Amino acid sequence: MDEAITAISDSTITPIIDSGDDPSWSKALASPEREYWIAGGCNKLKSLEDLRVFVLVPCSDVPHGQCPLKGKLVCKRK
Repeated sequence: MDEAITAISDSTITPIIDSGDDPSWSKALASPEREYWIAGGCNKLKSLEDLRVFVLVPCSDVPHGQCPLKGKLVCKRK
C-alpha cells in the first residue's frame, strides 16, 4: 500500500482517466490544489486498506486467465 501511495504522489502510476469524473484525476493533479487531491487520494486508500476492502496484487501474481477488479480514484469536491 505504501508503494501505491508513493506512486500516486510522484505520478509514476498512470491512473485510468474517466471523462465523466469532475474534475478528472489528471486535471486535479495539474491544478494548484494538487497537494490536496493527492492527500485526499492517500487518505482514501489508507481508509480502504484499514477496512480491508481490498488487497493490492502485483500483475505478476495474478493467475493466467484471471482478471483482477480494477479501481480508480474519483475526484469530487464536497
